[in-house]
Amino acid sequence: MGAVISIVRNKQAAWQQVEDNIIVVTSQTRKMHILQGVGGRIWQLLENPVKQDELIAHIQREYDALDWQIQEDVERFLKELLEKTMIEITG
Repeated sequence: MGAVISIVRNKQAAWQQVEDNIIVVTSQTRKMHILQGVGGRIWQLLENPVKQDELIAHIQREYDALDWQIQEDVERFLKELLEKTMIEITG
């Protein structure tokens, strides 16, 4: 995924926050996914379309870790969400 694309939650995915966890069920696979910590925060930030580089910058401001590590982790996490049809690419 490049820095200029926008990413948003799959509107057909049902989700609910339960305490510190976000539980997501995708309509395509009907599998339940539990997001915790930074993963849950990323899910919250994907409510509206956001560019990947803006998302990474936001996480870098909120979490104390090396910038390159956050970038790698966020990119890997987004790839996993895309493979599980939990997010969509919007241009």
